[in-house]
Amino acid sequence: MDKLPALILAVAAVLWLLRHLALYNRRNCPSCKGAGKLKSGVFGERWRSCGRCGGSGHVRGWLGRPE
Repeated sequence: MDKLPALILAVAAVLWLLRHLALYNRRNCPSCKGAGKLKSGVFGERWRSCGRCGGSGHVRGWLGRPE
């Protein structure tokens, strides 16, 4: 029973991390003020077309480095 709070905290941390990583590549488009979604690369920056406004926006990657 002494390890139960630590186990719960560890499971919660892993679930939060997985959720954060799964949702990271969905960023708001700066061209239409965040209404459309713009995909980004994980390790760099990419220009992609927004699904809503058709414009493109600059999206930083996970580590902020250019590809």
